[in-house]
Amino acid sequence: MSASLDESPDRHVLTLLDHRVTQFVVELGAVRLLTWTLHDALELRVGVAFHLRQADGVSRRIDPQEPEQLAPLLTLVGRRAESLEVEREGALLVAFSDGTMLSVAPHARHEAWRLQGAGGLEGLDYRCAAGGGAPWTG
Repeated sequence: MSASLDESPDRHVLTLLDHRVTQFVVELGAVRLLTWTLHDALELRVGVAFHLRQADGVSRRIDPQEPEQLAPLLTLVGRRAESLEVEREGALLVAFSDGTMLSVAPHARHEAWRLQGAGGLEGLDYRCAAGGGAPWTG
């Protein structure tokens, strides 16, 4: 497996080894990023506005409802996703190899994001439901 999970009551941190973003998909009102290795894959779907802080320090709010705002995400294709931090209240922070950070906060009325694993990460499933709360079960 190309990832390790560190769980605490307040957050789960998934450290990734050689997970490159191989797909960036634009949907109506959402975006998906897929990372892949020879043994596992992760899919992150974001359906609400989020923040992207690029390696040069420029931070911007990106809304999937406004497709013209999604262009900065194209720079992530081919980049390594290094870690994902999931907080108990539902916030998600994704760190990339070049220093880019993607952060998603819970939304009062919509599922903010969902993270699912495949291959060696089969069964990994986090979801930030409307209103927030712990994205994990158990």
